[in-house]
Amino acid sequence: MMGYYGMGFGYGWFGPVFMLVFWAAIIYVAVWVFRQIMQKEGSSSPRDILERRYAKGEITTRQYQEMKKEMQR
Repeated sequence: MMGYYGMGFGYGWFGPVFMLVFWAAIIYVAVWVFRQIMQKEGSSSPRDILERRYAKGEITTRQYQEMKKEMQR
């Protein structure tokens, strides 16, 4: 007889399965949050960078149009 403390603390086989699912969900959420943070920081495409530089006034309209045309090739 195993009593209360045997086989998942009274939950039978459900206890270990529940703990496995619980920790898998915690790890999944942590990885998902990490990916979301990293994606926001490193998701600038060359076109986004060009538009941002033009909006800040770092490049002229002519330079912007030339670079944009060059990217389309």
